[in-house]
Amino acid sequence: TASHPSLPATTVQGVYHLRGGVERYMKTFPEGGLWKGKNYTFDRRMVQVPTDKPEEKLEEDIESKCACCDKPYDVYRGSYKCHHEWCNVPVIVCAQCDAGKPTKVECPLCKTGYEAPQMDPDYETMAKKRARKLAEEESGGKKKKKRKTEGGPAEEESAARVFVGKMPLAVDITQLKAALAAGLEEAAEFKGQVSPEPVKLVHWLADKTTGAFYGSAFVEMSSPEIAERLVAAANRPVASA
Repeated sequence: TASHPSLPATTVQGVYHLRGGVERYMKTFPEGGLWKGKNYTFDRRMVQVPTDKPEEKLEEDIESKCACCDKPYDVYRGSYKCHHEWCNVPVIVCAQCDAGKPTKVECPLCKTGYEAPQMDPDYETMAKKRARKLAEEESGGKKKKKRKTEGGPAEEESAARVFVGKMPLAVDITQLKAALAAGLEEAAEFKGQVSPEPVKLVHWLADKTTGAFYGSAFVEMSSPEIAERLVAAANRPVASA
């Protein structure tokens, strides 16, 4: 529960961490799923929306407002910030108000009288923790694993293993095996050379604390040769149309 003298008490429930980030979620659920609104990016796209979600539905999702006129608006370009020195957070200004070049813009929270607590990080404690961690590492606190002899089973197993990333969070082993087999068959020079079962083992990567799937995996192929062919097929240049 969060409260402030100028604001009513607010109880927050059902807060979850979005596995894989917003971009991967939209790729997994192109119709939007439970996502509302737009995802603003820091590249040339500027904004990302679910590809299969109708425009009228996107308009219905708008909850943000212009900081000047309170009109529903969701185009953010980073041109304005709250004028209070203790705040200075970015705000949204609609095109009509932007044409008037406002000099003082106030964010919605500051309009209610809210003031963020002035707290500086405890840099001294942070520095001490960092120093202890470095000292433990230098004194051999972390044991290093012994390497297997060259040419042994461990080295051969490593040579047959490939990393597969940026997968949809809803992927299963059947879809993964089918995609890898198709990737091998795409290269003409590999046709007819793929074993009936090229995938030997799949190790899904998950968060150590939550057990949540990352969207990545280490895949052990049936042989180092098959692994090399798969990597070569994946790195082939795509011919332009």
